[in-house]
Amino acid sequence: AKAQLSASRHALRARSADVATAAAEKALQIFRELKHTKGEAEALQSLSAAEAARGRPSSSIKAAVDMVALYTRRGDLRGQAEATCRLAKVYLDLGMLKDALSEVGEARLLFQKLPPQLEETQLLLEVAIPTHGAMENPPKAVAMAEDAANICRSLGDRVGEAKAFKACAKVCVQKNDTKS
Repeated sequence: AKAQLSASRHALRARSADVATAAAEKALQIFRELKHTKGEAEALQSLSAAEAARGRPSSSIKAAVDMVALYTRRGDLRGQAEATCRLAKVYLDLGMLKDALSEVGEARLLFQKLPPQLEETQLLLEVAIPTHGAMENPPKAVAMAEDAANICRSLGDRVGEAKAFKACAKVCVQKNDTKS
C-alpha cells in the first residue's frame, strides 16, 4: 500500500495524473482493507491531488470530503480539523473562494476545540488570507493575519508571527490599502 502511495506521488510529480490516480486508488483500497486510517487519509489526499491534476474538480473535492468524513467517523478531532484545512485548500486551488472560506470557518471552529496549534496559522496563511485577498477584502485578510500572528505569539513562534505580519503587509501593498 505504501509503495502504491509513493508511486502515486511520484507519478504526480512527473505529471502523469492518470497513473497517479490509479496508484492512489489502489493504495486506498489496500489501506481500507487493512483498516489503516492514516494510510487511508494519505491515499485520499493523493487521490484528491491526482484528480485535480486530471482536471476533474468534482472527483478531487469528493476525495477531500471523504478524508474529512473518515476522521469524523473515527472521532479524531485533530485529523478532522487538518482534513478540513486540506479541503479548504482544494477549494482555493479550484478557485471556489466562497467554499474555501466556508471550510476555513469550519476548520477554525474545530481548531478552537483543541489547544492552540500551528496548523491553524497555516490554514490562515495558506488559505484564508489569500482567499480574502482574491475576493478583494483586505480588512478581512488583515484580520486573519492578525489572528495568525496572535496564535504564533501565544506559542512563542516568532518566525510564524513574522510570516503572519509579512502576509498582512503583502495584502495591503497588493490592494494599495494602507488603512487596513
